[in-house]
Amino acid sequence: MSDEYKGTTVKEIKTADVSLAGTKSLLKKHNKRAGIVIFYFDWCGFCKSIKSEIIKLSKNVPVYAVRIDDPAAKDIASAYSVESAPNLRFVNSKGEIKPTPYYGDRTVTALTKYVKEKSQTGGCGTCGMSGGKKPAKKAVKKTKKVIKKTKKIAKKVVKKTKKAAKKVIKRKK
Repeated sequence: MSDEYKGTTVKEIKTADVSLAGTKSLLKKHNKRAGIVIFYFDWCGFCKSIKSEIIKLSKNVPVYAVRIDDPAAKDIASAYSVESAPNLRFVNSKGEIKPTPYYGDRTVTALTKYVKEKSQTGGCGTCGMSGGKKPAKKAVKKTKKVIKKTKKIAKKVVKKTKKAAKKVIKRKK
């Protein structure tokens, strides 16, 4: 097993030494702040290409790396439904890995924002929907704006449809 992140601030979870239950308890014991878990393949070119961003990110937020091409990691990958790599997941301050993978940009800025949003609201940092009072008020306000625009468009469509219908009726006479 290689130490892909050796000498960095990324905490690599050695699946050969730690079971699924051990991984969960390790995260609960050591994780005091929200962060990211990256499930990766040692041989994966894309996993290697985002390595520098992951290392930079680990200076701002806790990052845990789990190598899933190790045969000992099969139960961990299966438990979290990891089917591709790199697979990034939010881990909360209680050490719980959330089931939805992160599909956004793999940059330090985007990932830091994602962790911050998820940890403050508990919502979905991937799609932008979030919990909490302030984000909910923003969502309601945004929804009202969309409804207002939709109504305006609908009125225009009805007006144009009536006009077109009148023309058709005139032609038939």
